[in-house]
This record gives sequence, structure tokens and C-alpha cells, in this order.
Amino acid sequence: MLLLTGKTTPAVQGIVVDIIFSSTADAKTETLTTGLDGSFSFVTPLVEGEWDVVAQVRGNWRYASSSSGIVKAMVHPLGILDQATTPPYLYVVVLAAVVGVVLVVRWRVGGLSSRMPKPIQALLAKVPTRESARVKKVDAGDKGRYRRQEKDN
Repeated sequence: MLLLTGKTTPAVQGIVVDIIFSSTADAKTETLTTGLDGSFSFVTPLVEGEWDVVAQVRGNWRYASSSSGIVKAMVHPLGILDQATTPPYLYVVVLAAVVGVVLVVRWRVGGLSSRMPKPIQALLAKVPTRESARVKKVDAGDKGRYRRQEKDN
């Protein structure tokens, strides 16, 4: 991905800016409009490789056309850590961390769940606690089978 930002001088709102991306294999153009402070920004996914980027301001009855110099951009493939820190993967990582913390808290402190909102209590009720894991086996009397019996209080 490539993040491109720029600003017109003087700062003028509503100026049309064409961004031209070109490589040896591909070329594309994006059209943007400047904001209140004359700035523009754009994020685009590009194929990995070397790209030439040029911003061109379209002229009108009041302003002359203008162009930036060629800016070279090198796009590299994302690594596993880069992918984990970009949406939607970031949301999955955060959700997994929250679920992990909740499960540990549920295991360690069973009484804490009673202070949570009702939907979360219903979810946590399905997760075994340390106390519910402590069961003893009771002989059922037939063929060496055992049944689980909750701890007597």
C-alpha cells in the first residue's frame, strides 16, 4: 500500500489534482480534490515493485496548471507482522487477545463474572471455571464405568 499526501500553495479548497502512478508493467490515474487547507491524501494498494508518482494540478480560469516532480516509490510485500497490524487482521488479533484475557480471568476469578453485563455473563457461563473442573469420579457400579459428580460442599 502507498500513502500519498500533498498540499497546494497557496492553500486553496476544491482544486482538482490528478495523481499518476506508473511502473514498467502498469499505469493508473486517480483524481482527488483538495480540502479546506489545500491538502489532499490518498491510499492505494499497488503491486510490489518500483513506481513513479506524479501529482498534477489542473488549471482553471484563476490558477495555472502545475506538476510535481517525479517521486520514486518502492512497494514491498507485507510481512506477517505488517499484515497483523492492518485491518481486518488487527481486529482479529485484538479480539483474540480480549477473549484470552476473559478466559484467564474467568478461570482464575469465577466471582468476577457476576459483575459483568448479562450477555457477557451468559457467554462466560459456558466456559468452565477452576471450581467446576474439580470433580471426583464416583463408581457407577457396572463394568468399571465412572460418572462425574460435582464436588460436595
